[in-house]
Amino acid sequence: MHPATTDADILPSIPTGIVIPIRAFTDGMARLSSVLSPNQRADLGRDLAGRVIDAASNFKYVVVTSAPEVIEWCEEIGHPWIVDPGSLNASANSGREWCISQGLERVIIAHADLPGATKDAFEQVARCEAAENQRNACVIVACHRNDGTPVMGIPVDAEFGFAYGPGSFQLHLEVARNCGLEIQVLTIPELAYDIDMPEDLSALGYSVSSVSDRDNSEETP
Repeated sequence: MHPATTDADILPSIPTGIVIPIRAFTDGMARLSSVLSPNQRADLGRDLAGRVIDAASNFKYVVVTSAPEVIEWCEEIGHPWIVDPGSLNASANSGREWCISQGLERVIIAHADLPGATKDAFEQVARCEAAENQRNACVIVACHRNDGTPVMGIPVDAEFGFAYGPGSFQLHLEVARNCGLEIQVLTIPELAYDIDMPEDLSALGYSVSSVSDRDNSEETP
């Protein structure tokens, strides 16, 4: 495990960690396989993950992964990482346990494919969590399709069972209600738009041709 970041106390909020699960670069984003090659998807994954981590860098954060190429990337750049147990739900739970080990009170789970992620956007989530009447809140940013959960914050000690997968937004709302958590749904476009389907590439300003050109240039002797 790479040493954790230590400069997270600069924000006026409840001590919070950000957990960023990354399954893989080389085999990731399978839904984009009709328009991007494996190398292109790997390049895109690195680019998106780098944006999210930069946006999270005002907090303690950790990458959850077991993919060799992601571990190598983390080691080269200096990102902290812990082992991926094998599923997104298990990764989120491992990240929560890491936050507990760091003495943090809340955990934010953030997907790694959010091209618009900014420091201010994550700080908006943290400020909502820090509000006096929201200390026991489940703070959720719904995806632009209103079905996924790209960003979610909960108390680390909540009896909360993560429910990532199809329809996770509604499932997480139900889990939060069953746990007795206050629910806050935030509209933060920078954190709501992910790249999951081919049409998302153009909608979010990514050019397939530019990624393709980069991929081809790498193969040119």
